[in-house]
Amino acid sequence: MEELLEVIEPFTWLKGNWRGHGTGGFPTIEPFEFDDQMEFKLLEEDFKKEPLIRFDETAWLIAKGKHNFMHWETGFIRPLGDGTVQLYVSHNTARMEFTVGKFESVDHNSKSFKIVFSSIFLRNDTGLKNALQSKRTISFDRDQLTYDLDISTDEHPELTSHLKVLL
Repeated sequence: MEELLEVIEPFTWLKGNWRGHGTGGFPTIEPFEFDDQMEFKLLEEDFKKEPLIRFDETAWLIAKGKHNFMHWETGFIRPLGDGTVQLYVSHNTARMEFTVGKFESVDHNSKSFKIVFSSIFLRNDTGLKNALQSKRTISFDRDQLTYDLDISTDEHPELTSHLKVLL
């Protein structure tokens, strides 16, 4: 159990609400800007029994001076005993992802890390553009969180940058 707590500990540094700004695009869509909010939660009393971080992300499209709801995701970050971390994501658009990652870097003294998650399962509901693959990079350095999402689709099968967020 101790090794599971060590693997997930860097995510506890994110506990709370984060707000920021992002940009997006893809070869098949026009570039756009959005505001983003992420919240990371853990149940303190159960964390040592089941180390698990819950997250919610909400995004609002900025267009013509207005903010319009764009996207909502929710999910869980769960450590595995071999040093890997799972990220489960459910989208309001009826897409689900199961990703696995490993830390590329962790510095406990400065409270910074970088982890890359790659999809091993991605399910799209009927009628959605079919996403084939995703790669999520989360970097944290003391008080700054960055989040990048690359995707591939039926229309564009190469893994390509889709979102960049600074919170």
